[in-house]
Amino acid sequence: GHAWVGYETHNQIWRYAPGYARAERHSAPAAMRRWEPNLGAESLVRLRDGVFLTFAERKPNRRTRHGLLFTGDPTVPGAKPIRFLFQPPNRYDPSDAAELPDGDLLVLTRRFQYPFRFTAKLVRISRADIRPNAVVSGKTVATLAPPVLGENAEGLAITQERGETMVWIVTDNDAMVLRPTYLLKLRWPR
Repeated sequence: GHAWVGYETHNQIWRYAPGYARAERHSAPAAMRRWEPNLGAESLVRLRDGVFLTFAERKPNRRTRHGLLFTGDPTVPGAKPIRFLFQPPNRYDPSDAAELPDGDLLVLTRRFQYPFRFTAKLVRISRADIRPNAVVSGKTVATLAPPVLGENAEGLAITQERGETMVWIVTDNDAMVLRPTYLLKLRWPR
């Protein structure tokens, strides 16, 4: 029932009691101190085995993004993460991640092009590839682009329904009334 939230603007991770009743504790990991403000901990995922992964949204003028793997609760004082780098598709930024049934990761990446046009790519990363100081690129498994989807893909979740794996993607209209918010439900192939 606990919830962990990454705050990209402040590069902090907070843990909340069930139902978000109260903040129980938070941390500003030393490994995240030099991440750019508002380009930091954009995605945070807790895996079934209790491991946490977070990706920085961007690193200025570089092809890779910071990644951290915490072997336990990242808000525990003194938690020391494993550092790695994620190389997303060219000019795409990670916005969320989720764990597939086999333990691999699915990373939602998105790209903005002026004027208000977005594309998104889903990238599959092998869990075994995430090691200290590794550069992980994964494989692009889907592209969402106009006319099917041209919005800011920000959220990703994976659920099970009657033996099928479902991938959920939500877009963010950035509080702009003329832009829609979409919730997509896709079936993952067997």
